[in-house]
Amino acid sequence: QLQQYRDVLRRRLVGQVDRFNPHVLQVQYVSLLGQLAVETGVPYVTSVWGPELQSAELDSRLAALAEQAAANAGRILAPDEATLRLLAERFEFESERSMIAPAELGVEAVESATTDRAAEVLLPLYESLLAERFGSA
Repeated sequence: QLQQYRDVLRRRLVGQVDRFNPHVLQVQYVSLLGQLAVETGVPYVTSVWGPELQSAELDSRLAALAEQAAANAGRILAPDEATLRLLAERFEFESERSMIAPAELGVEAVESATTDRAAEVLLPLYESLLAERFGSA
C-alpha cells in the first residue's frame, strides 16, 4: 500500500513540477513528500513534526525515506526546539539547514494574516537556499 500511495503522490508531484517549473519546492512531511522532492531534483524546504518522527522510528520504510529527505533538504522547518533535537538525534544532516519555523507560518498566524506576510517570511529563506545551491547572481 505504501508503494501505491507513493506512486500516486509521485505522479501528482511530477505533474505539478512539470506544469509550474518551480525554483524551490516546499513540502510537508520529511518522510514521504520530502523523499519524493529529492527525486524531482528541485531544491526543497520541508517541514517535520514530532509525530512524524515517531512514526518513522516505528516503521523502517518511513525511516529510510525520512533519512534521505533530511540529508538532501535545503532547509528543514520544525515547530519547536524539541522537534529539532529529535530530528538531530535520528538523522545525519547539516544542522545549520534546520530551524524553527517562523511564527508567521504557524496555523494561528496564517489564519489571520495575509499571504503577503507569509511571502515576506519565505522569500529570504528561498533566496538563501537558491544562492547556496546555484551561487549568488
